[in-house]
Amino acid sequence: MEIEELKVWVSDLRLGMYVSRLDRPWLESPFLFQGLLIDSSETLEQLQSLCKYVYIDVEQSNYKPGAEKRSPATFAVAEEQPLPERISDRLDDKAATRVNTVTYTDSTSTESELKKAREAVRKVRKALLNAFNAVRSEQPIDAPMLRLAVKDVVASLVRNPDAVIWMSRLGEPDSYNYIHCANTAVWAGALSRQMGLPRSDIELICVGSLYCDLGKAKVPEPILNKPGRLNEEEMRVAKKHVSLGLDILESLVELDAKVRMIVAEHHEYYNGSGYPGGLSGDEIHLFAQIAGLADCFDALINNKVYARGRPVGEATSEIYSLRGTRFNPELVEIFIQAIGLYPAGTVVELSNGAIAVVVGES
Repeated sequence: MEIEELKVWVSDLRLGMYVSRLDRPWLESPFLFQGLLIDSSETLEQLQSLCKYVYIDVEQSNYKPGAEKRSPATFAVAEEQPLPERISDRLDDKAATRVNTVTYTDSTSTESELKKAREAVRKVRKALLNAFNAVRSEQPIDAPMLRLAVKDVVASLVRNPDAVIWMSRLGEPDSYNYIHCANTAVWAGALSRQMGLPRSDIELICVGSLYCDLGKAKVPEPILNKPGRLNEEEMRVAKKHVSLGLDILESLVELDAKVRMIVAEHHEYYNGSGYPGGLSGDEIHLFAQIAGLADCFDALINNKVYARGRPVGEATSEIYSLRGTRFNPELVEIFIQAIGLYPAGTVVELSNGAIAVVVGES
């Protein structure tokens, strides 16, 4: 029987994986035998220092790709149990509250959910494009349309996040800014679902994520689309998208205060080095922390005028390296669990050289 192998970047290796091939001859490695189980951190570090990628034998691995995803033994909280103090302290504006969490399980298969997920992503992107165009033309935003579109996305995420994630990975050329906002909402929603936040909070976080970059519609195009690195003055102007976004939201009188807080704080960093307020740690609202992490991840994996998108494995490693500095370490761990090792829509190379797309993880 043919061995089922997957090509894996060494940054994505985990304990319990069985390495069947290296990116070089075995004789050029310190390993005595061809084929080895990664059973220690020392072996893992050796592989990461020696290779760029390896092939893993799925059948012989104790670790299965995606097995950590939505793991009830590790991060899911039993129904109607309070979140840990360190997370719940930031759930209601600037005051500590106790919020009951929900244990979500997939109620549909990825394949059966795809049609609804595609329509939900299409609707939210259309609503966002209309919002960006409205801001540029000094017209009012259709906030109710955005809220309705978010409800459909969250409903699909609750049923099966893989389907929505896959659809969000299908981008369109020359449309990064509003597509990025829609994608950020999806990643933020997936993280919020993994945390067991109530559906109403997931919707708030997704709405806030959609609005995070709306202020960029007021930033001059030469700065937004500059192919090279921004200079100090250009960066100062680009950072004004936060305050510009808040100005736009002033006209939306029925908007939840938490949505404004997400927009205001999504570029604040855990170590205090962010902007515009230099907030740190628990000074940053939890919902804004979620949106900021999702915003960064999506920016890393997608092509922009000034940088090519990175492979998902590299982006995940980058996010992991920023725990404790830019991001809350606990949120980083939960986010990686939420999306899995190979998120839906990831292109992978199989052992026979064929190219495949991941449709979901089990």
